[in-house]
Amino acid sequence: MSKSDTIINKLKNYITEKKTNLCFSADIDDPYKVIEILNQIGNYIVICKIHFDIYKFTQKYTSEHFIHDLTCLSNDLKFMIMEDRKFFDISYIVEKQFSFYKNWVDLVTVHGLVNDGVIKKIDAGVLLVANMSNNNYDITDNCLELCNNNDNIVGFITQKNIIYKNLLNFTPGISFEDKTIDDQKYRNINNISNNDMPDIIIIGRAIYDSNNILETIQTIQTIQNINLQNIIT
Repeated sequence: MSKSDTIINKLKNYITEKKTNLCFSADIDDPYKVIEILNQIGNYIVICKIHFDIYKFTQKYTSEHFIHDLTCLSNDLKFMIMEDRKFFDISYIVEKQFSFYKNWVDLVTVHGLVNDGVIKKIDAGVLLVANMSNNNYDITDNCLELCNNNDNIVGFITQKNIIYKNLLNFTPGISFEDKTIDDQKYRNINNISNNDMPDIIIIGRAIYDSNNILETIQTIQTIQNINLQNIIT
């Protein structure tokens, strides 16, 4: 079994057991607040997406404290950790950049314009960025070529579903209404059909800006309107 198969199977088991395909996007800069939120919602998500380089650590709450707390919650509450680093450099540099995350993150994002040498330096599940919600470029073809030569690619960061073997589609920029904040375009989860629903929905602001986080999580699960069986089979 390839590395990607192992990770995909584990993720599908989480989806089946927890009856959700939600990835929480922890895009706030207070790492302690991230942990507080995860203590509330960890049972309702299958992935936590982090941006480690935006967190503001202190002497009281260090990066070491954060990594310890995050990995403990991940194990106890059964969700994966995704570092949204979007690696995009020569393989020599990416290897050094990734070394910090090795052994404690499950998934990392990698820009789809890299080469095979970069992918092979990453000892984690790789999500290839095929397109984003703040522009119109699409490099799906490049991503598919990388999939042909590497066994650690789990899926794609994409606004439209990409059908390729058993790889998964992860879509950010999902909220409760169609809107734009700065250059980020949000899609209303209510308007996504079953056929267009990604395997993993990534939601951040709608959760961490909510006045009642648990109520928001339950609302998301109620209106997902997806057939989870299509993901887990």
